[in-house]
Amino acid sequence: MALLTTTASRAGSLRDLIPQHVQNCLDGKASKWYVMYVVRHPEKWNLETIMKGLFNWCFPPEF
Repeated sequence: MALLTTTASRAGSLRDLIPQHVQNCLDGKASKWYVMYVVRHPEKWNLETIMKGLFNWCFPPEF
């Protein structure tokens, strides 16, 4: 998550970070989630919803 925030800061603001570029920061379970959900409809996602989705996927309530 720190890498995502750093990348966003370098882009100028969190809004400027294009969701398609987030995948470059992911691997394993997180990358699988990204491909299953975000890649199909990138226009529906922003950095905040991606981070929340990743967290919920990697750390479900029953974790």
